[in-house]
Amino acid sequence: LSLNDRAAQEGQAVAARVFIIEESLGHQVNYLAKLFTQLLTASLAPYGVYPGQWGVLLFLWVQDGQTQRELSRQVAIDEASMVRSIDRMERDGLVQRVRNEHDRRQIKIFLTEKGWGLRDKLVPCALVGNAVVTQSFTE
Repeated sequence: LSLNDRAAQEGQAVAARVFIIEESLGHQVNYLAKLFTQLLTASLAPYGVYPGQWGVLLFLWVQDGQTQRELSRQVAIDEASMVRSIDRMERDGLVQRVRNEHDRRQIKIFLTEKGWGLRDKLVPCALVGNAVVTQSFTE
């Protein structure tokens, strides 16, 4: 059966039961994602960093000097949104754009000293947030 056919069959089986939204995996995952975002937002705010910038920082801490396109793919946002994030991060002194001297069309994104300096402050904040959200999880 195709994925659509299987989904239709499953939908009919589910419709035969009472649908309890709180028991829906989709609802639970969505709710959990919102909790993570709220805690991350609160943790990052004192440092002037936004959740949309968090992923960029994470990937640059692992490999500095990536292109906007590479970062866009890794963070899983469209390139236009990545440009806006990098614009803001550059304005805030977290990153700088450097034109590739071998290919002038390519611009690489590098962390500034301020961007590197946030790693030891923000990673622990994220770990605490993860612990708070998952504290009631069972094995």
